[in-house]
Amino acid sequence: MGIMRFFRKKSPWLLHFNSGSCLPGDVELIMGDGSIKRIDELVEHYLCGREANPHAFADADGKIVSWNGHSAEVRPLVRVHKLLAPNELLEITTSSGIPVRLTPDHKVLVDGPSGPEWVEAGRLKVGCYLYSPRTIPIDESAAPDVIDCLPESYICHITPNKLERIKRELKRTKAAEALGINRSRMNRGTFTIEELKKICRALRISWQDVKREIVKVSGKNFVREIYQMKIDENLMRLLGLIASDGYISVKRDEEHANYKISFSSTERALIDDFIQLYREWSGRDKAAVDTDRRTGVTVVSIYDPILAHVAKQLGFRGVGGEVDLRPIFRLPRTFIAHFLGGYFDGDGHIEVHREGDRERIGIGFTTVSPERAKMVHLLLKRIGIASKVRHAVNKSEFGTLYKVLVDDPIDIWRFIQLVPVKHPKKVSRSKTVLKLLNQRKKKQSSLAHVPLECGRLLRAIRKEYGLKQKDIHRWANFISGIENGRRIQKQTLARIIASLEKVVSPADENLQKLRAWASGEYYLDRVRSIKRVPSTERWVYNLTVDGTHSFIPEGSFVVKNCNGCDIEILAALTPRYDIERMGMKLCGSPRHADILVVTGPVTRQARERLLRIYEQMPEPKIVVGVGSCPASGCAFHDCYNVVGPLDKHLPVAAYVPGCPPRPEAIIHGLLKVLEKV
Repeated sequence: MGIMRFFRKKSPWLLHFNSGSCLPGDVELIMGDGSIKRIDELVEHYLCGREANPHAFADADGKIVSWNGHSAEVRPLVRVHKLLAPNELLEITTSSGIPVRLTPDHKVLVDGPSGPEWVEAGRLKVGCYLYSPRTIPIDESAAPDVIDCLPESYICHITPNKLERIKRELKRTKAAEALGINRSRMNRGTFTIEELKKICRALRISWQDVKREIVKVSGKNFVREIYQMKIDENLMRLLGLIASDGYISVKRDEEHANYKISFSSTERALIDDFIQLYREWSGRDKAAVDTDRRTGVTVVSIYDPILAHVAKQLGFRGVGGEVDLRPIFRLPRTFIAHFLGGYFDGDGHIEVHREGDRERIGIGFTTVSPERAKMVHLLLKRIGIASKVRHAVNKSEFGTLYKVLVDDPIDIWRFIQLVPVKHPKKVSRSKTVLKLLNQRKKKQSSLAHVPLECGRLLRAIRKEYGLKQKDIHRWANFISGIENGRRIQKQTLARIIASLEKVVSPADENLQKLRAWASGEYYLDRVRSIKRVPSTERWVYNLTVDGTHSFIPEGSFVVKNCNGCDIEILAALTPRYDIERMGMKLCGSPRHADILVVTGPVTRQARERLLRIYEQMPEPKIVVGVGSCPASGCAFHDCYNVVGPLDKHLPVAAYVPGCPPRPEAIIHGLLKVLEKV
């Protein structure tokens, strides 16, 4: 076999591909189950310590929050990648205030004149509009039971009937001896949580059924009834109050540990609410209340190891009220709303002040921690509320303060409707805010703009049905402005759609796209700043997401996943697969190439370059499409700038399907082509 050379249309020089389009290791990703992971930890988990020289990849399972075109959705994660880092990264900050670092060639979803388009980060400019999810969905699971949050050394007290059945089974099967449980303890029925789980496995009894029969737990210095087996909304509000103006402390000595939970406030209604919430959840009425007459601050303290351990499981980390909100992010939306309600009552504020002839309204949280500010921003997105993170240097002892602001009318309305607020003054202000919003004739929203593509779709509908601009709106100039690039809001688009539905078929494709843009859970996030920062890490990382080929780092804006097919071709060149042993190698010029390997969809911009490259190749020449995009467009099949499958423009000898195909499949496809030559 003679030497067969091939050429890739996207990057003719292999040395330019080393850095890839990737993210640094400290960027966080939202997984399908609601867990939040650093991208380097996620990738290294699947690579199992494998070095990238210059590229390493591995198959992956699990799910990640991705983008379906109009809203966020959970999609399967199929591959992870690790590459050498470039010398420089870009840090992009949007109006949401969450910075994201990425390589200059990583593509970002930008709102363009003809619709969403993928643009390399290095070509972005301040003022560009990026797509960001207003709501972050996850595959919600039930909140953990109280028993699952407790140390396994605690002793369980089970209902007598259930205990007798377990004891009979232990005697019958003689499993107690195998588990190391002596006769006296078995007769007493004093089993630790760890032992009870082992017993359930040995006797093939459902742990879920046994948990429901536990009525008490005991430790070295306490016995507590399990009054509420489940984590509920009342407990989440209680934890929200603790996170705002409280703390959990643990004092240990040689014998035992004391768990103290405290909450302080100058508002007596919140103190009473805290005591009532604890009474309803725990069934106990023991709380110490102390009021400082000089400052007016009331402190309520309770001693409860059960509540302390549940709080620890949900991210509370001891003295100072330190809270990692990531475990709360995984809970059902109603639980998150009640947690935010308690947190807002303690550390939130409502601002109403006049600017010119109108009132400026804002709802916000204040914290000294940038990490907590980011997590509050993400918790708000979990329940469908967009917010902005701002920071300012405070001259007081607190230093830099971080504010999470909800100042868009749509999101203010959602916040008041979804987040239960009980602080008397804030309840009163909430009513005032709703009254002001209802009085506004035009509820202008900076986060409710629809894409510029809507103007193109509107013009296409008018042309197809022979409609005049006045048939849609009484002001023809208004429709003309939309068709020529004027941004409008979702509520305006909804009124236009209502007019169109009177004369346009409900099944019309363009009308359906307009409906999707009017109802999608997204907003256009404006780029505030772009900074070039040095790369301090050796590696950068990327993913392959099935179907949508996109993900949302930091929950901020939508980015494209890896150029998967390109990376798989690069992998085929490495010594692990060694395609050169088959008589093929990459060349740097189309004038010396025999096979043209095409990856990605054929776009209007790339079509002319593709044809020019093909014409420069000497005869005989062969075209091979690698991946699903050249054949069908895959995730980009209905994009405005995709001009059909590859075989519509060039004679294709073979397609190697897959998204992306593995290196073995690429090599196999090229060998099959050689057999035909």
